[in-house]
Amino acid sequence: MENLLSGKRVIPELVHSTVLKIINSNSLFYNSLILLENKMPLQRKQKLIRKARVDDVVVMKQIINTYSKDELMLARSLSEIYENIRDYYICEIDGEVVGCCSLHVVWEDLAEILALAVNPKCARKGIGAKLVSACLDDARSLGMKEVFALTYVPGFFETLGFKVVDKNSLPRKIWSGCLKCPKFPDCNEIAVLKSINS
Repeated sequence: MENLLSGKRVIPELVHSTVLKIINSNSLFYNSLILLENKMPLQRKQKLIRKARVDDVVVMKQIINTYSKDELMLARSLSEIYENIRDYYICEIDGEVVGCCSLHVVWEDLAEILALAVNPKCARKGIGAKLVSACLDDARSLGMKEVFALTYVPGFFETLGFKVVDKNSLPRKIWSGCLKCPKFPDCNEIAVLKSINS
């Protein structure tokens, strides 16, 4: 057997043993990579909280209406979301919209958290808390003194510093949204309120 580059004869057994050494060393290298990869934590998906855009609206509506079918929140039409798009924040994971939340100014010192919804497959991963936090930061920047929400899960809001209050203590203006609810006037949502500092 001749080495094509040098023209010298090469003993086949030597070639065979050299190839085996390369394979074995590569196998060790490969196995080392596998071990290293198994010890490394899984790459975390990137969560991005940002202001909603018009091209997010269709997915936002789908997420919201997942819960409205079970009467856990009010359904939102496309037109309602488009008209109020500036109020919304969304959570995006690797380019996919997985949650939304809205901050709606009610009066000079009062705002409401609305339409908080997270894709069920992404639930219990802190996304709702991040969305509410973005809305609270927005409320502070606008000079709001208090933020409230009407909810079936007051415990979630209490972990974020909200307190349960009597719905009747809130301005009558808040009831305009309630008129659209199929449960009105027998709604059992609980009012929660948070005082915020500028």
